[in-house]
Amino acid sequence: MAKRTNGPVIWLIVILTVIGLAIVVGATTVGAFGVLTALASVGGVILMIVTARLAAKKWRRAALVAKYGDPHIVERIMTKTIWVGQTSEQLRESLGEPPDIDEKVLKTKKKQTWKYGHKGGDRYALRITVEDDAVAGWDER
Repeated sequence: MAKRTNGPVIWLIVILTVIGLAIVVGATTVGAFGVLTALASVGGVILMIVTARLAAKKWRRAALVAKYGDPHIVERIMTKTIWVGQTSEQLRESLGEPPDIDEKVLKTKKKQTWKYGHKGGDRYALRITVEDDAVAGWDER
């Protein structure tokens, strides 16, 4: 049976491949067109990446304002802030899908513990208690 590779190893391979390709393309460009053309090309690519990220962030902010209507809540979500009373949907928008959720259904309420920042075993850097789809508290370690 083949051993499963974990996410960080795959990302390291992807990053090293991209860096290697960039070095090869850069060396080829410098050899064929000169240093100034290569630097202008790299600057153009960096500018495109920054512009795309800013546009994506602006689009996300506009979508969140349309969804929630309150700029204060949108700002908290964009800065990944947790607050008591935050809905589970807002928490997902803020921190993303949790890697693990423990759930207890009681007679009068549903209690969940959302876990983020896996450290190994059952250890997590952040545990958020969600009761009846609203944040009731959290514990950071």
